[in-house]
Amino acid sequence: WYFRPDDTLPTVGDTERWYEQDDLVGWTAIRVPHNWNARDTEFNKASAGWYRKEFTLSKVPKEELKRTFWKVRFQGANVRAKVWLNGRTIGGYAGYFPFELDLDGLRKGRNTLVVKVSSLRSNRDLTHWRPAAFNGYGTGGWWNFGGLLREVYVRKIDTIDIEDVHVLPHVRRVGGPAKIDVRAYVRNMTRKAREVDLVLAVDGERIVVKGKQVPADGVRILTKTFTIKRPRLWQPGQPELYP
Repeated sequence: WYFRPDDTLPTVGDTERWYEQDDLVGWTAIRVPHNWNARDTEFNKASAGWYRKEFTLSKVPKEELKRTFWKVRFQGANVRAKVWLNGRTIGGYAGYFPFELDLDGLRKGRNTLVVKVSSLRSNRDLTHWRPAAFNGYGTGGWWNFGGLLREVYVRKIDTIDIEDVHVLPHVRRVGGPAKIDVRAYVRNMTRKAREVDLVLAVDGERIVVKGKQVPADGVRILTKTFTIKRPRLWQPGQPELYP
């Protein structure tokens, strides 16, 4: 990875179009996870930073190309991220949670991923009530670390992607059964509707949701409710987790 700080207002990187830069002049090699103001123990200054990664994807057999798709996953960025692939915007995110973007516009061979991360706050953000010296907002109950604070990786998708899974247990009493509601957000990456089966493996039991059609380039929420008769509950000292 490479990094460039950008602590002016307005940010220089946007006006100079760093996301289109061909060479590495001004960039410094770093490792991600990374944050640029860990040594700022005095000012807690909000600013922006730019990240750049040159990468080549593994080769896909010719017969698999039409059903192969790629996403990039960011495990955490503070706090606003905007992402370019080969000089074109592919999306962004604001917040502390992981997010994913489709890698639209991939080239054969080397590709360039550029991410602008800003720790600048607005009057709609948390901690806005305590004015910061740099841009008017942004100090509060925690230090405003800026950067790609968690891992970044690319994942391969074969036509259908499980974008998210929500699992909600209902336990009425300790020692009693647990009713489990599952919602799986299934996305069809292709241009044709596809029929899918969803398989859940829970505590040695195989649960199948069969024959659900997902529209072309669309998302369908598949749901299932089941019961665990004798659930193992999480508690301090015995932090039980079901895979």
